[in-house]
Amino acid sequence: MSNAENKLTTRVLLGAAFPRLATIPPPAIGLGAFADVVPSTDPVPVGNPDAPPYAAIGWVRTATRHLGTGFLVRPDRVMTAAHLFASVTQEELATIHVVLNGGTVPIAMLDGQVLDSGAHAAGQPGDAALLRLAHPPAGIAPLPLAIAGIFKSMKVEVSGYPAGGLPQLRHAGPVVALDDNWIDYVLDTMPGHSGAPVLAAGPSMPRAVVGLHVLPPGFHPQGIAANRGIRITERIVTWIRDAQ
Repeated sequence: MSNAENKLTTRVLLGAAFPRLATIPPPAIGLGAFADVVPSTDPVPVGNPDAPPYAAIGWVRTATRHLGTGFLVRPDRVMTAAHLFASVTQEELATIHVVLNGGTVPIAMLDGQVLDSGAHAAGQPGDAALLRLAHPPAGIAPLPLAIAGIFKSMKVEVSGYPAGGLPQLRHAGPVVALDDNWIDYVLDTMPGHSGAPVLAAGPSMPRAVVGLHVLPPGFHPQGIAANRGIRITERIVTWIRDAQ
């Protein structure tokens, strides 16, 4: 880690009070279990991670360990999965940062918000966090969000950082189910992809975000062999737009 990264300071607020983060219970499932359930046999490295949309997809980590993936939704906001922070200690809070642009732009987080306070377990409706950056990155455009035009069988892509960090890996496959809150899709994912954007891969919505990846196959609440993402809705768009 560079000296510049070591000098970045941050604090994180998940919910109303700073001490709350230390009391968030760990999710019922953990990254260690994912590797046994969804071994990735055909990940595709992103060829140009400093070009859109991939430059806006970041590696969320502490000074010493990987947490997951996040992506720019505003110039100074990164959206990710709230369950990534379930095991973060108070000592680690000051070192959390997001690495964008293929690993070349480390940015400190100032604070964060949780979509549904108290629902931090993996795969729950509130498993979404919005993180405020200390220094918005120059020249990296936020990803567009899509709340309409999503349909069963459309192709989507999940791109993010596996538990080992770089490089950014992407996986594509079809939507198999969706409702007002969730989108389910069949594709290969790896530990560390939690918090990644679910991108529309079709020509009608090229690379617009339609969901937030939170669960791999093997942990779907209905027992189907599909990934699950929180669907982008008007409520989520309003939450992002109005975040202070």
